[in-house]
Amino acid sequence: MSRTIHPEPPVARRLVTLLRRVHSGQLLIPRFQRPFQWSDEQRLLLMDSIYRGLPIGSIITWRTRYLELSTYPSLAGVPIPAPSEGVVDEFKTYLLDGHQRLTTLYSALGPGLITSDDPNADARVKEQKGDEPVKALYFDLLGESFVFQPNRGGIPGTWIPLAQLFDRHHLREIEDRALEQPNARELIYRIQNLLEVFSDYEVPVISVSTEELEAATEAFRRINSTGVEINQFHMVNARLWTPEFDLQEHVEDLRKRLEARGWGELPDQMLLNTCKARLDLDVYTADVEVISEKIRSRPEILDDTVRSLIVATDFLREHCGIEGPAVLPYSYQVVLLADAIARAGELEAEAEVRLRRWLWATTYAELFAGMSASRLAETLRHVREVAAGAADPLALVGDQPIAPISRFDFRAARSRALMLRIADRCRPQDPDGKPIDALALLAHEGVRATPMLYSTRELGGVALSSRPENRIICTAADVGRVRQLLDGEPNLFFKGSPEFFESHGLDEGAAEAARAGDRREVLRRRRARFVAIEREHVEQIGLSYADDD
Repeated sequence: MSRTIHPEPPVARRLVTLLRRVHSGQLLIPRFQRPFQWSDEQRLLLMDSIYRGLPIGSIITWRTRYLELSTYPSLAGVPIPAPSEGVVDEFKTYLLDGHQRLTTLYSALGPGLITSDDPNADARVKEQKGDEPVKALYFDLLGESFVFQPNRGGIPGTWIPLAQLFDRHHLREIEDRALEQPNARELIYRIQNLLEVFSDYEVPVISVSTEELEAATEAFRRINSTGVEINQFHMVNARLWTPEFDLQEHVEDLRKRLEARGWGELPDQMLLNTCKARLDLDVYTADVEVISEKIRSRPEILDDTVRSLIVATDFLREHCGIEGPAVLPYSYQVVLLADAIARAGELEAEAEVRLRRWLWATTYAELFAGMSASRLAETLRHVREVAAGAADPLALVGDQPIAPISRFDFRAARSRALMLRIADRCRPQDPDGKPIDALALLAHEGVRATPMLYSTRELGGVALSSRPENRIICTAADVGRVRQLLDGEPNLFFKGSPEFFESHGLDEGAAEAARAGDRREVLRRRRARFVAIEREHVEQIGLSYADDD
């Protein structure tokens, strides 16, 4: 099997050379890079590391002869002139890793590289959206430290704006002003030293060559050490971007239509996956080039995708109690449902029942865990047939009994499903005995809406504290009072407290155990209640439920 990526030996490049390559359009910043996110402290630390001669890590670039991606016109508000027109076989170089560091440096020092030979720089920034400007950086000659432009008041005469460090004309003016200071000789020395440090500082540059966009994406995932996520959506956006069409902005406009339904936080990748299904592409394996060409030829598919998702999310809310992506057991479920419902047209009551059974059956059987491309394609075909009334909703699930879960993790589909079922059946109350909209609370707050009833210390370890029966549903503001009430504080009892206990899954026996301080018995009886609720739901779907160990 031949390699698709060809790395070259690391080469030490002077920092000023790197910045000039960015400024001249020879080193391009592709739009799959996330916008600038570093804090002020991170910016100051980077500049101080260079001044002290400490390493700041390598920069990794991607060289390609044929692939062209849309790029940022500016970094943190500092313009990058449009790259010159090149011949067909000219290599293009894109930044693969080091965006935050290079943006910090270019925004601080890049203005000094701008000359009268850059007539189109400002125009390019105006016509394309880049990063927002950041606070200007200065070097304090007296303290030999880097500082930000003050919010109010003037700039001390001993502060050098880094934006003028590489501008010989302005630097001469700075030196002339320094001559007026009592310690002029020392200040001039420090100015020259600062210029030499940033002019001579070297950064290791590793260059990789490939003509496969997917290979470059995988390289980015593996070498990026900052935790910045990139997925297929960002790569498609980079391929499709033009001054007239920005997929990200288009999706944000469309997302507003989902916000009113509680689904505004639907991830970009879910939208793209639904789009792939609507285009009859393989949801799992379709590559960036094919997706981009399909969307470019059928831009109306984006509106079709959102209409499909609106119908699917309405179905999930009205028939399954799932009011947002935070409680959706598996992300692929909304993708497949959106496509299946769109193809089936207006659903009759029987179709709604079939799809509801499919949703919960695939959840309890954990069908989407470890999903492969072939299995996902099979599941998509199956749910289309279910929506059309041509298949049994349980056909792909098997007959293995569903076992109760013993450990709570809100990231897991079964834990989310259990909390949704408890919210629907128990109807939790707040400390004043008023019902709360528990389904909406779970959708909006996620794991924050499911705090522990008893702490690990109170239960003597994690074995009991991590179990689902040790979770309650309430707001962060109410958790203290709810815990006190459920733990049997007599001075907090109010009229109707039996209903309050029942609303949180504690029967009369569990309430008595709470008053007696027997927390283990509280959780034992509460678990029995949870298991009974889940068993009833699972068997209604048509699956079998295992006995609780």
